[in-house]
Amino acid sequence: MYIPVKQQARTVTAKYVIAGGDKNGQQFAPDSQIQVFYAQTGSLNVANNTITYGNWQWDQTAGDSTTPGFKVIYGSWSLPKEAGQTWQVNVPDPGKDYVVVNIRMVKIVLIVLI
Repeated sequence: MYIPVKQQARTVTAKYVIAGGDKNGQQFAPDSQIQVFYAQTGSLNVANNTITYGNWQWDQTAGDSTTPGFKVIYGSWSLPKEAGQTWQVNVPDPGKDYVVVNIRMVKIVLIVLI
């Protein structure tokens, strides 16, 4: 019996916005965006003829050949070569008048302060 692997992609967007001062809320650089791919494998329980799926795992068989498991839509990203390594967006240079602050949430939000 063939049990299909479930696959999903999630899109992560990094926004570069000024917080505070007279430019509060203004974007200082274009967004960066990436897709991350996940797969879920299943197994057949022959006792009751049902398929049970395991946990979602990072899928390195999907995505770009140069960045397995990811598809860079736009922007600059530091990406892992194997599971367990971290990945992050490369923040554009905000100039001498600003400081970059990283806030980690479900969606990546990067705020630049005056």
